[in-house]
Amino acid sequence: MRRWYWVSMLLFLVGAGLVLPCYGEEKDEAKEGRQKVTMEEIVVKEKQESGFVETKSTQPYTESTIAKEGIKILGGPSQTSVDKTIELFPSVNVESIDPYGLNRQGRYIRIRGQGNNAHAYTMEGIPLDTGTRFGPRENSFDMENFSNITLYRGGLPANQGFSWGNYAGAVDVQLLKPFDKPGFTFTESVGTFDFNRTFVRADTGQIVPGLKSFLSYSYTTADKWRGSGDVEREHVTFGTVFSPSPVVNAQLFFDYQKGESNNYRDLSYAQAKDLNAYYRYDYNSSLTGNSRQDAYYYEFNKIDDEYIFLHGNLQIKPADNHTLTIKPYFSRDNIFNTDSIANFSGSPGVKEWRSDRTKYGAIVDYKTRFLDTDLSVGYWLEMFKWPAYTAKVYRVSPTGGLTFAGWQKQLLKYDGYFRWDSPYIMLSKTIGKLNATAGLKYFRFIQPKTIAYVNTSVSDVSMDDFSDYARIDGGACVGGKSTDVFLPSAAFSYALNDHVTPYFNYGRGYDLAYFGPGGIINGYWSNRAKFDAAGITADMLADRQDIPIGDNFDLGVRLKFGTLHITPTIFYSKFKNKDVTIQDSATGIQYRQTVGKAEAYGAELEIAGNLFDGMSIFASGTYNRSKFTKNVPSSSGTTDITGNQFPDTPEYMAKLGMIYAPHFLPDFQISPVIRYVGSRYGDATNYEKISGYSTMDVSMAYKLKNISSVLKDLTLGVSITNVFNSKYIASISAADETRQTGATYYPGAPFTVACSITGRF
Repeated sequence: MRRWYWVSMLLFLVGAGLVLPCYGEEKDEAKEGRQKVTMEEIVVKEKQESGFVETKSTQPYTESTIAKEGIKILGGPSQTSVDKTIELFPSVNVESIDPYGLNRQGRYIRIRGQGNNAHAYTMEGIPLDTGTRFGPRENSFDMENFSNITLYRGGLPANQGFSWGNYAGAVDVQLLKPFDKPGFTFTESVGTFDFNRTFVRADTGQIVPGLKSFLSYSYTTADKWRGSGDVEREHVTFGTVFSPSPVVNAQLFFDYQKGESNNYRDLSYAQAKDLNAYYRYDYNSSLTGNSRQDAYYYEFNKIDDEYIFLHGNLQIKPADNHTLTIKPYFSRDNIFNTDSIANFSGSPGVKEWRSDRTKYGAIVDYKTRFLDTDLSVGYWLEMFKWPAYTAKVYRVSPTGGLTFAGWQKQLLKYDGYFRWDSPYIMLSKTIGKLNATAGLKYFRFIQPKTIAYVNTSVSDVSMDDFSDYARIDGGACVGGKSTDVFLPSAAFSYALNDHVTPYFNYGRGYDLAYFGPGGIINGYWSNRAKFDAAGITADMLADRQDIPIGDNFDLGVRLKFGTLHITPTIFYSKFKNKDVTIQDSATGIQYRQTVGKAEAYGAELEIAGNLFDGMSIFASGTYNRSKFTKNVPSSSGTTDITGNQFPDTPEYMAKLGMIYAPHFLPDFQISPVIRYVGSRYGDATNYEKISGYSTMDVSMAYKLKNISSVLKDLTLGVSITNVFNSKYIASISAADETRQTGATYYPGAPFTVACSITGRF
């Protein structure tokens, strides 16, 4: 794709938007008789936008919403990472391994101490991927097309959080719909590490009555800040809204992305403790002719991905207080990965593996009202096809070429569709000053049969054809499985007066330990002789798996003093069936089992509002204790980890963001963001301690208004990350039960500056 091809298409679209309305104008009488139709959305009661956030008033759930202005500031010059926008909220510990949030390598985020897959990502309720290297996910979109982002922590309403896991909460994105008037937006950004980004969006306005659309395109590239390599990304988004009558409203959105990204090399704990020596440590920048060293060449560590994502929203209102909403969606992703591996048959190698998936789904919701009670019933269905999980390994020749060395053990094929089913019901009622909500969701996960193959006799054939040459390993195969759970929820708020509203909520969530039995089958293969001697197959191990669940309780109060909103909250969560690597006492074999028990408790504080004219703030504080309540035996013996803090989970965090526009220069805005993250551990034994750190980012913008009849305004921006160039460990990759030497570490990005210019036409 060429960026200027898409720019020209956008200009054409704008022209169409300017011309077509002339042919579709209605007579005055028709205009007067026509009713304005808007898509019904989840209504947030009494919300107000205040700088970074939309402040809440009577909501009974623990939720925080980043407003459009907050997305611009916290999203930074790349405007791609949802995680970066929610980092100011309480109990969120996240930092990208690159300064722009572009890298596709992985997600290292914990909310209330719970990791990656424990919280959902959705776009207007439609699930996005949460896996590290899968399709449409948190940094797969252009956030210029977002209107706001809401984070739920703890319990969820029954109609939220459809995903692989949600017992830590959910993140929901609302899209910026096509504008009523034609317009064109252009942004060009440049910055440190050869960062460059072009973004354009064209809105048609009303093409014909009730029909409007937009098309956007972005091209982004940047070098890695340490080592060699870069990231390149192209993205296209199209959206259209059609409201032919007050009864029907239809929306359709399409995203396409293609990109490639070189990976960053992780550090060991010893290296992480010596950042003066290892701060810029990375993969080799050149080939040496030594096969063992050249396996760690930077070009052998990268991700190439391409995906499409199509989703719609059809709303039908046949009568007052009756609304049927149907949200179908489809996605397809093709991801090709190469990684260095330390040991394959005794020496380092280069692994190639592929993830190709096709996904279909829909959410159907019916809302009505009776006896002064709002009723919502719905159903979520998702199915996806994941043909196979395979990985080839190569040796590096003296000339730098790759020579086939064999297949990894994970030679698997999925015979059918993965499937999620989740019907739900939710009731909401207001009685005087009391707001009450209760819901029940049923969740079922169906996994197809997994066929395992013996990899020793397979030559260098296509990944699509390996099953024609491999022999089935009957003992390692896993039959189709189905697991389910009921998920109740309830929430209450009571407005004592205009200034004080206490609230309480409870919700049960889940995580998916049993997603793809690769871990189970690998554990079986690694201990094959012992399992065979005990008469245990991989299918029998899979039968022991259950759905990890978490029960969340929150108690808080929303305080309002003029324009200042203060929300203290205390929380408690109890988890069971956590997926952990544990030694089976009956067989003496170590493998993954859903037997972990844990709890988390703590306190959160949010402060948002306007301190004075021209100055708005958002501040948060967190105290969090997340720990196992039962020891996890391992092959090296039972280590007492009960009561120890989870890895990568600071007990204390504090964050502050400000937006200041001085009265003597109202078109200028400066926005500093300060974060303190307390000390953390990389392991469950709490031996590998990582010091806390503080960082400061600053963004500035100056807007020139009403420049001409064509150019509405021009905004000049500067964004500075890590102002004081602090050296610190930003991300830790570790499972909850990780022992010493099991974690890997990534240093935070250095001082980074980017400049941008945005024009609205």
